[in-house]
Amino acid sequence: MGSQSLPFIIGSISAALGGAISGFFETKAYSFTPVANIFTFSMFVGPGNNFSAQLLANGVSFFVALVATALWMRKQMKTVSISEEEQKIISAEPVASTNLVVAPLNGEYLPISEINDPVFSSKSMGEGFAIKPSEGTVYAPVSGVVELVAQTKHAIGFTADDGKQLLIHIGLNTVELNGKGFSWQVKQGDRVTAGQVIGQVDFSQLADYDTTTAVVLTNTLDYPEVKISLTDKNHLIQTK
Repeated sequence: MGSQSLPFIIGSISAALGGAISGFFETKAYSFTPVANIFTFSMFVGPGNNFSAQLLANGVSFFVALVATALWMRKQMKTVSISEEEQKIISAEPVASTNLVVAPLNGEYLPISEINDPVFSSKSMGEGFAIKPSEGTVYAPVSGVVELVAQTKHAIGFTADDGKQLLIHIGLNTVELNGKGFSWQVKQGDRVTAGQVIGQVDFSQLADYDTTTAVVLTNTLDYPEVKISLTDKNHLIQTK
């Protein structure tokens, strides 16, 4: 089970602790309300009920969940450093096999926060960068295995030999093209080498779309540090 599931597990354990306390003191609820708020506590007020024990149970559930989740988030927070933008134009020229992430397209670098799509710009899918493509040749960003080629061909995913999981999402809303303009030379399960030509995009077919391409490290949480580097044109994501 991935680390992203921990908040759910924390909430479940916290609720179980509160329930155990309620059960131990045999507290009772005298009514039901579909909306949880501070007035909900009134349903535990009744003859012979241990209202203090119920407050304790609710308090334990709340504060255990709060503290445990805060500690988890603190541990998961990444130190992301962006080097000085010495060059805006990045190159995806083939390179030797590497454990770093290379640019999959030639074009202009953009911070991922500038993608006009909150799914990517908020980094909810992971840390990464964006490219405004200048040509249509697509290169493998890592040495590893192709994990996914979207049925609509607008996205492709990889698992690198060192465990990095990368998603390349070409253009915004390009899923609507249903594969038009995309041609891949690889399929799911194929091995690739960083810098290897893996496909072509005919951007003339994408003229009505924003062609900004997202390159996302989808398992960002697995790394204590992620660095986006512009000083080396071929090495754009480094992790520790």
